[in-house]
Amino acid sequence: MENSELDIWSRYERLKRSFNVLTQITANMVSTLELDELLQTLLDRLTEVTNADAGIIAVFENGELVIKSVAGIFPKDFVNIELTFEEGSFSWRVINEGNLIYQESAHLHSKILDTAYKLGISASLGVPLKRFNKTVGVISIHWVKPHPPDDEEVRLLEITAERAAMAIINANLFKQVKIQAELIELSPDAVIVRDLNDVIKFWNKSAEEIYGWKKEEAIGKKITGLIYDQNELETYFKAKDFTLKEGKWQGELKQVTKDGKKLTVLSRFKVLYDNSGNPYQIISVDSDITEMKKIETLLNRTQRLESIGRLASGIAHDLNNILQPIAILTHVFKRKLQDESDLKYIEIIQSSIQRATNIINQILSFSKGIAGEKGIVQVKHLIRELEVILKETFPKNIKIEIEVQKDLWPIVAEPNQMMQVLLNLCVNARDAMPNGGTLKIKAQNSILDKHYITQLPNLKPGPYVIISVEDTGTGIPPEIIDKIFDPFFTTKELEKGTGLGLAQVNSIIKEHNGVINVYSEPGKGTIFRIYLQAAEEEFKEKGVEKLKEEIPIGNGELILVAEDEPAVLEMIKLALEENNYRTITVNNGAEGIVKYSQNKNQIKLIITDLWMPILDGVEMIKIIRKIDPNVKILLTSGLDSPIEVLPPNISFHLKKPFDAVTLLKKVSELLKD
Repeated sequence: MENSELDIWSRYERLKRSFNVLTQITANMVSTLELDELLQTLLDRLTEVTNADAGIIAVFENGELVIKSVAGIFPKDFVNIELTFEEGSFSWRVINEGNLIYQESAHLHSKILDTAYKLGISASLGVPLKRFNKTVGVISIHWVKPHPPDDEEVRLLEITAERAAMAIINANLFKQVKIQAELIELSPDAVIVRDLNDVIKFWNKSAEEIYGWKKEEAIGKKITGLIYDQNELETYFKAKDFTLKEGKWQGELKQVTKDGKKLTVLSRFKVLYDNSGNPYQIISVDSDITEMKKIETLLNRTQRLESIGRLASGIAHDLNNILQPIAILTHVFKRKLQDESDLKYIEIIQSSIQRATNIINQILSFSKGIAGEKGIVQVKHLIRELEVILKETFPKNIKIEIEVQKDLWPIVAEPNQMMQVLLNLCVNARDAMPNGGTLKIKAQNSILDKHYITQLPNLKPGPYVIISVEDTGTGIPPEIIDKIFDPFFTTKELEKGTGLGLAQVNSIIKEHNGVINVYSEPGKGTIFRIYLQAAEEEFKEKGVEKLKEEIPIGNGELILVAEDEPAVLEMIKLALEENNYRTITVNNGAEGIVKYSQNKNQIKLIITDLWMPILDGVEMIKIIRKIDPNVKILLTSGLDSPIEVLPPNISFHLKKPFDAVTLLKKVSELLKD
């Protein structure tokens, strides 16, 4: 083989190897976000293969052409220089013409090329970085001596430029996707992507926080079994069908969390299409509006009560006008009639009129608010009077129990209205125990701190008298417990109740700047608690400071708190942490077992509610006792003394409601044992 043929063959092999190397480099570029280093490697290799003395890669950024890499004799400070049309005339010519250009010139008229000229550059070869008619930059290589490119060099440069352009375009897309992904992770809404078979493909951080399922737990699972109650699937599938038909949907959905908590979300569905235009996924953005719906319901209820109050007042006045002549005429007829049977009928009419009058007075009282003068009232005297009435009038199979603190503080109230409140609650308790039971009336002093009142809206910290009316009756079903204070709502038979009793009780308590709440479980009884501010005069004399007790302080002990009521859980957590304890909080027994197992060597005490979803406190205690029989436990519940359901060796039971001082005393007492 002759020397010329050997030279050609050697050059061919060298170009082939270089082509393979450049192909590998550009292949790596296509799938990376770290372009700068690879662009530099590419340019260095390209100048080496073509025996060029220098090279430049410039890329469009925010509409400006910016040098990203330099090679050979070009100075490194060229990097990040913006090439205006005048300062980068050769690069701009390549971009504008859109083709590979080879140029030889001894007269270069730009700052960059003037520098190149001073370095001896006299020939340039440039090619646009272009893909799908989109130009993203330019590659140029330069020689000191003229160097007309051969076909292999042209082909090599063009292929390299095309792949580099694709890599740059992909990198920009990846950056956009990365930014969007970061924004999705920052979104307060749950962002979920699932395929058309409802299998979850994407689950952001807020979805973890809202639903309780970690990303690794959710991805690959069917959304229908993860966050939807079976009773709500029909609504979900209707929304999905509408989305597939129309491309998007928006509305409210009922969902559940990992621990069974019910949610209301505002959900927005949108179809995602593949490259062929076929739907292949659905993305949803869910906003948790559970609390907002509660506030909305409360607002609607308040507006409804106002409307009903105005209507009731008008009806009551009209009824009074109707009854007035009937009442007068019955007295007239009673004087004129002598027959005993006729007189009996008159008495029935009078009795009915009296009953109607009492109902009208209730309506007027409810609609207009509290009338009468308020003054200092000793609640203990009211309760003693009430005790006499109840024992004389209530069935003998109902046991009456009274517990009144000896030094019970006075309140500012209208005594007749307070007696009406207590009578109403006691009558309801009697009706809930048709087969007998126990009615307990309690009154106690309490200093409510800032933690405690988080459970009682509209109250301020300070001294209060708490009055409880408790029964062992049928209880109130959970589906109606939010309605019991609505006027005209009653579960009694038509002749036995008007539905005004509890509405009037609530109205009276609010007028006295107090709060009434209810705790009930079907089949286990009901507790009504009234919170009324103690009279200020009492504390001007004694001083509130004297009534405050010393608060025990912890030593950094770790306490596990299990409680399903968020407000109560937060109150306990704040009280403990502000007094130098550490806490782990859970809202069901199952999670409590997991957290205890993970931290059993550090946890010094468990505070748990008796009744919780998924797994209650009793079962949780039994299982934890198998892990550590000696673990210290403080049980809380709304029941007085739930002895029949307590696990063995539980000597400490804290009855709700309790204040921070009582809680901290119990905790300190237990930890010292």
